Amino acid sequence: MKNNPAKRACGRRAAFPVGLLLVLSAAFVTLAGSVARADELRAEDVAIAHGCITCHRIPGIPEAKGLIGPSLRDFGSKRRIAGDKLLNTPENLRLWLKDPKSIKPTLMPDTHLNDKELDVLVKFLQNL
Repeated sequence: MKNNPAKRACGRRAAFPVGLLLVLSAAFVTLAGSVARADELRAEDVAIAHGCITCHRIPGIPEAKGLIGPSLRDFGSKRRIAGDKLLNTPENLRLWLKDPKSIKPTLMPDTHLNDKELDVLVKFLQNL
């Protein structure tokens, strides 16, 4: 029996969609995993992305070696924040992080944190 070029071509065409499906499936799984990880916002990532590490030392974040702002060690146990202007409550911390200059004159910049990033940082800092 001779090799039939028509049969070989048909076999290759049949294999192509299967291969394409495998590649697309792998891409979808990768994208789905990326979306899931994107929902898992970490305080470390927020602190790095918004420059907190430039001014502050932050426990648990080795890159945070700043000396301009105060160390955030034991932040959760501090009674007052924002240069003693506010009681250390989650609500006040959120206000301070959102718009520090509305609380007092300060070198701390507005870091343009969104609500989700604020939630993550407030929870993180309150647990230090």
